[in-house]
Amino acid sequence: MDKHITSLEITDICYGTYGTGKYENKLIYVKDTVPGDIVSVRIKRKRKGIHYASVTEMLKKSELRAQSDCPHFPECGGCLFRDITYENQLILKNRLLLNELKHQDIYAEPEAIIPSPTTLYYRNKMEFTFGTKDGSIILGMHKKGDFSTVINTPECRLQSTKSSRIREIIIDWANKNNLISYNPRTHEGTLRHLLIREGKNTGQIIIALITAHENLPDLELLSEILKKEITELVGFSLVINSNIADTVTYEQQITITGQNYFLEKLDERHYEVSLSSFFQTNSKGTEVLYRHLKDIVNTIPTETVLDLYCGAGSIGIYIADLKKEIIGVELHAQSILNAEINKTLNNLTNISYHHKDVRLFLKEFNYDKENTLAIIDPPREGLHPKTRKMLLEHALPWLIYVSCNPKTLAIDLKYLQEGYTISCLQPFDLFPYTPHQESIALLIKKV
Repeated sequence: MDKHITSLEITDICYGTYGTGKYENKLIYVKDTVPGDIVSVRIKRKRKGIHYASVTEMLKKSELRAQSDCPHFPECGGCLFRDITYENQLILKNRLLLNELKHQDIYAEPEAIIPSPTTLYYRNKMEFTFGTKDGSIILGMHKKGDFSTVINTPECRLQSTKSSRIREIIIDWANKNNLISYNPRTHEGTLRHLLIREGKNTGQIIIALITAHENLPDLELLSEILKKEITELVGFSLVINSNIADTVTYEQQITITGQNYFLEKLDERHYEVSLSSFFQTNSKGTEVLYRHLKDIVNTIPTETVLDLYCGAGSIGIYIADLKKEIIGVELHAQSILNAEINKTLNNLTNISYHHKDVRLFLKEFNYDKENTLAIIDPPREGLHPKTRKMLLEHALPWLIYVSCNPKTLAIDLKYLQEGYTISCLQPFDLFPYTPHQESIALLIKKV
């Protein structure tokens, strides 16, 4: 299918950065558009009654749009909402969530999204990709719509200016030593990715250089330069990834200097965050979310909390002073190790962790269901259908669902509504200039 539409007005938006409009009573999904855009498009495919199209010409820009402040936009694929004012980003995110809920026949009305405390340099973690331009090494983000092309982003505004200086030092070292970036098509070359993690509330920074092999020149000299220039640096590691897939893995780590973790604070709680462990990328925004979550937990009269998909234990540790017992469940082994360390770091004795799949835990574990609250914080793909079924069978009086994906949140809520009422639904913006958001849903068992 390849049909051209000369003029289409975008009237709505759905998750995945698709704007939507109607043409001859057909619903058209158009990538990277927002309500108010008028575009010429070419329909590329049809799936389940929906026509998917790409923009051939922007006839009129939406009033939601503004001049981008980033020199790398729109080539860079990192910030898809970079040319939309922050106030309008929040409006669109509320609309995205509401549309996903309605799509699943859920008519709960979300609260107005709570904005991020900061919109610039807010990320505590960034993964940059090595590339080559005009015979020299570059370091940046993938080009929008073209994962095989790397865009040099020396002025990235997602992470701190320290991050920019680190990348300058790494690029200079790589070019002086005539190193070659890894080519995911030919599987040749050495340099793959650079990981930078920094504590927004502590200032500590760790770096990981991800390469195809460990035979690299002048690493000790590079380490000394980094330590001299970046006084906040507490660790520099080499991660060997010889896999064909162009994703970051952490199976083989070599510490060049310092440690492979940094310390971060969320209000009064302390966390050790390793190279590979999951931790919310917006520390300041996470404090806002966790304070709200803690306020909800404080109103629920239970003694026990199940912290399902607990990761490195950040939620359970944050609310630990409110309850007699916190039980964390997580399948990822490294995250459980981090959680145990973080429990000790905060001098907590009322938390236990189980290295298990959530479904297996729910099947085997015996506890006082009527006196238990479950906090569920699943990955982006949401809950497995069998997990949803088990939660309904256990019928705990309260569930708190923490979500990073409006689409899977809506799908899960549709099924959980069989046994629960949605008491409140509060979205948070932890990802300025992107379409992503977090949400907290409080579910109360139906009588």
